[in-house]
Amino acid sequence: MLIHLPTLAVRGGRAGHPGPAVANERPGFHSATTSILSELDDSASQRHRSVGGILLRLAAYVKANPLINL
Repeated sequence: MLIHLPTLAVRGGRAGHPGPAVANERPGFHSATTSILSELDDSASQRHRSVGGILLRLAAYVKANPLINL
């Protein structure tokens, strides 16, 4: 089963200053997707992590960040 996850652009900071444009801005969806994909890579080598657990964490992240709509 494939799940389509739209990605939102992550805003950069001022020129020469990496990071979010606003100090208290929530991280973008792209960084969450990257971290979940890295967990999927890790889970391939660690049998105790399941894709279901990762999807539950994704659901919790989306619920905690109402600006993200799937």
